[in-house]
Amino acid sequence: MLSLEEALHIKQTARSLGFDLAAFTPAEIPEKDKSFFLEWCGKGEAAGMGWLARSPERRADPRSFLPEALSLITLGVSYFQGDVPDAPSRAHGRVARYAWGEDYHEVIVRRLQEFQVLLKEKWGPELKVRSALDAEPLLERAFARRAGLGFVGKNTNVIAPRIGSWIFLTELLVNLDLPPDPPAAQGCGGCTRCQVKCPTGALDAPFELDARLCIAYHTIENRGWIPRNLRPRMGNWLFGCDECQEVCPFNVRAKETLWPEFRAERGVGPWVSLADVLSMDTKEQFKARFQATPLLRAKRTGLVRNACIAAANQHVVGELRSLLKDRLRHDSEPVVRGHAAWALGRSGENADRRWLDEALKNETDENVREEIRAGLEEALSLRGPYCPGTLTSGSLDEEALPRSSSTPRSTRSPEGKLGLSRDDR
Repeated sequence: MLSLEEALHIKQTARSLGFDLAAFTPAEIPEKDKSFFLEWCGKGEAAGMGWLARSPERRADPRSFLPEALSLITLGVSYFQGDVPDAPSRAHGRVARYAWGEDYHEVIVRRLQEFQVLLKEKWGPELKVRSALDAEPLLERAFARRAGLGFVGKNTNVIAPRIGSWIFLTELLVNLDLPPDPPAAQGCGGCTRCQVKCPTGALDAPFELDARLCIAYHTIENRGWIPRNLRPRMGNWLFGCDECQEVCPFNVRAKETLWPEFRAERGVGPWVSLADVLSMDTKEQFKARFQATPLLRAKRTGLVRNACIAAANQHVVGELRSLLKDRLRHDSEPVVRGHAAWALGRSGENADRRWLDEALKNETDENVREEIRAGLEEALSLRGPYCPGTLTSGSLDEEALPRSSSTPRSTRSPEGKLGLSRDDR
């Protein structure tokens, strides 16, 4: 085993590279965490993240990544930047803190490469080392907890008592026998603030996240339809969600990041214009706007879908009506068209109901048609019956509304085409 002086040298090297936390743990399988992970996947709480359930044995065994591994150097770095500034307007979607700046994968990998060079200079070519970030299938929170980097809170995040939970985790696997650090004591006690704050009930069971209900999962990883009953609870979140961390007492004195790459001015920042997102017609436009930021993960379809939901929840459908109508009529992705229909239905405006009625006649995708019908029913529940030949104050000009060559406007009756009860929504 390496001496305490040599171990301290490694930790000092980590801090010289900007890592706020460094701790050691043996490269052994955490059997308890492995069992919990398998049970969690078996209950379906990983939602659509099927890759998490692939090769579970490998995720728990560091030696599946580096056969010679004896120890893990677990590392943490803060990305906290102080209070969230006020939104420029209601027509902006909120971005989770971790995604304000540059893509952390690229940023941290560069520092890990520097770390590996310094370790090899110290221990020579016999040193075997491999880095792991969250893209690697390793149970990183389990090893961080066992190394004493922090404890796992009821919101399932690693909480470092001295600096909070706004941290990125990463590891270096090495063939060095390092003196292990003791695990951190569980610190949540009777606190349930994160569970109470979660808008969707994803944390109803302490220390267990049901991704099927998680806003972060749906706005980032879910590539398809977001359940209708969850959409109103998503608020203004465009990408990710920080609700459970914002209320954590350990984050009252969170350490502010010293890494310039994570600063808001290096990326999209905390707020993104919904109009900008809804205006994106192509993948190329999306990539040009969000290049080198974490928001690329959601892909164009996911982010535009999220913008539709945020527009409805923020009550800015009127302000963004023309963009939402364009998405409903012309977007190539059924998921986007369907969520645009939902947003227009939430406005309750007669003009939007008439647009939905017209879209139903032209739409061929059955999933989108179902969303349009649900949008019409939603509008009906909000505003009651309307006369197809009239417009309410503040709606679009009569001549701007679509006309059907086969059905005169004065004889259309969307109330007779709903096909869904309120309980079906």
